[in-house]
Amino acid sequence: YAIQATDQAVLEGAMELVAKHKLQVFDAIILSAAAEARASILLSEDMHDGFRWQGVTVANPFAANPSRAMLKLIKGRE
Repeated sequence: YAIQATDQAVLEGAMELVAKHKLQVFDAIILSAAAEARASILLSEDMHDGFRWQGVTVANPFAANPSRAMLKLIKGRE
């Protein structure tokens, strides 16, 4: 797996998420890093299930009713 550096672009994106979407700082850094790494889905039980930002969809793997993104991820593994 590729490692995404926590560089200036990641931190700038994180600060945007904090300011505009009221995310917690560490959650914002994780989501921003996922976007910089061009991930399409981010599994998190702490962020809003279904939230999309810069091409990344947050999916809660423990949700009672899995989101479309989570179902798509599961179907892709079958």
